[in-house]
Amino acid sequence: MLLNRVVLNSVNVLLIMFALYLFSYYFDMFFTKKKKKIILVTGYSIFIMWQLILLNANILPVYINISITIVITFISAMLVYEGGSWNKCIFTLAFNAIWMMIETVSGYVLSIFCNRFIHSQAYEIFGSVISKLLFLLLIFALKKVFLADGITEFSVKYSIMLILIP
Repeated sequence: MLLNRVVLNSVNVLLIMFALYLFSYYFDMFFTKKKKKIILVTGYSIFIMWQLILLNANILPVYINISITIVITFISAMLVYEGGSWNKCIFTLAFNAIWMMIETVSGYVLSIFCNRFIHSQAYEIFGSVISKLLFLLLIFALKKVFLADGITEFSVKYSIMLILIP
């Protein structure tokens, strides 16, 4: 029992670190990091703390979790990266919308094909790993497209269109 709990907590910590990597890799495409280490640590810590809270946040309604996630991601981006608030807001909304869509699709696929073969805890972990890997692949594709064309900033018109894509 204790070994299962240790393994589960270790896997959760690894998944949170992977989520932090996705956050950094995505926003590094569009913004430069601030120089002060204490601000970087504070921004990353806020993001990590919310990810830890989400592990046990089953008591909150889904729409509240989504709203808080968007706000926390925006606050973390504001603290860690330099650049305009409007662009950070747009890229935060796109980051969360794309990630949530990938989680939804991977959840549906797993529920169709794997629901009766996998224990519920393993199902959640497997779904989280798959959604994060798919999101990483999508970030690689976005990086290839945006950096190949030198796109690091959008006008208001294009920012709104970017949000409407997901």
